[in-house]
This record gives sequence, structure tokens and C-alpha cells, in this order.
Amino acid sequence: MPRSSRLGFGLRVVYEDGRGVLPDVLARCTDLGFTIERIGAERLEGTGGHPTGEIEVRLELYGTAGREAIADALGDLQGVHEVAATGLADVGD
Repeated sequence: MPRSSRLGFGLRVVYEDGRGVLPDVLARCTDLGFTIERIGAERLEGTGGHPTGEIEVRLELYGTAGREAIADALGDLQGVHEVAATGLADVGD
């Protein structure tokens, strides 16, 4: 059987809460031809359990472009503070 040309990987994106960044992140992923299979998100807490004002979203993506292409594209979005590749097992539900 031939191997699929679609690559799967996890991506962690940290962005500023309350600025409507998540729809832009998801749109950028699909605009670049990625399929989003799973998504998980949580509000980040700093020392003492105080909210940092940031949200961490973990995506499981599949596509023909590499991680670098999507990381660069998401890193350019206003309000995005961090983009990093993760393992697929780190995406969660």
C-alpha cells in the first residue's frame, strides 16, 4: 500500500485571551490546507494560580506542508505569543 503524503503532527499555540485569536488560528490552518483532527485548550495560570491572560491550544494537524510553514504563518498572527511542535499524544481531548 502506498504511504499517504499527508503528515500528522501536534502543534501548541499560546495566544492572548479575549482578542478573538482562535478563529484566526483555525482559519490560517485550513487556508494552508491542513485538516484539524483534534483540538484542546486551557487557560494558563502563573505563579500562585493566577491567570496569565493567555490561552494554550493544542492542535492535531494533517497536511502536505511541513511544520515550519504553519508555525511561521501562525507566529505572524497578532496576539499569538508562542508556536511549537508537539507530539500527537500531547494534543489531548
